[in-house]
Amino acid sequence: MNLFTPNTVRIKNFYAKSEFTLVWRLCMLFSFVFTTLSLTFIAISVKEVIIYCFCSFISISSLIRLKRTNKFEIIYFFSSIIGTLIVVYTLNLFTDHVHHGDFSWLMLTIVFSFFGLELIDKLTSQLNFKIISYNSVNQYSFHLKDLN
Repeated sequence: MNLFTPNTVRIKNFYAKSEFTLVWRLCMLFSFVFTTLSLTFIAISVKEVIIYCFCSFISISSLIRLKRTNKFEIIYFFSSIIGTLIVVYTLNLFTDHVHHGDFSWLMLTIVFSFFGLELIDKLTSQLNFKIISYNSVNQYSFHLKDLN
């Protein structure tokens, strides 16, 4: 097992292996990104550092859960819901800050919703559509309201 190629021996389906590898690599990427952002913004804004540390904690705990259990479906679901809440919270409450990590977390949420939640169950396809729609409307309203 390499750092970028996780052990997928227990997963039999090829498509499930690719989903597992996708969530593994994205969690690694975003744990690195948010850890770097939290260390960079430590002298600039305490509020942003707290949010970035929380995002880094979510990514690292997702990696630990993936390594222990190889169950990726709950990571897709959890990251989509928590990511939506984090983006809504930071975009609407921190209007005077620069939102570097919020748009990357928004993209992660959309990717997780599109690829992961679609395959779990037919019931989550409605949730998938709601999460993607809500994030799109939230981003549009942020650009319309705050950037003009």
